[in-house]
Amino acid sequence: MTRCFIACPIPPSVATVLAHWLDQTDLRQRGRPVPPAQWHMTLAFIGNVPEAGLDQLRQQLSMMPSLPTSPLALEKVGVFADVLWVGANQVPLDWQNWQLGLQAMLQQGGWIKTCRPWVPHV
Repeated sequence: MTRCFIACPIPPSVATVLAHWLDQTDLRQRGRPVPPAQWHMTLAFIGNVPEAGLDQLRQQLSMMPSLPTSPLALEKVGVFADVLWVGANQVPLDWQNWQLGLQAMLQQGGWIKTCRPWVPHV
């Protein structure tokens, strides 16, 4: 079994700005450090997937349309377990629709049982 979630990398320019901002605050002390190269925006959490199902999941994901290009303003900060995150207060409609399509595809494919509210975060 592999613990899976769907995520997209953040642009290096955004990672640079976030890293600089974090260096100017005391927020890094609130969570476990994660190298900027590993920062990503979580799109959906799936959970444990059998190894044999990973190719099927990848194939279904490849049929999703490209990610929206409208910007997401990262305006709030939180800690989940020991991981510091930065998230959006408002989500543009194109991102909302894309993520709803992703959740519907995951639910129809049997990957998730219910759709959860999505809070975009890095």
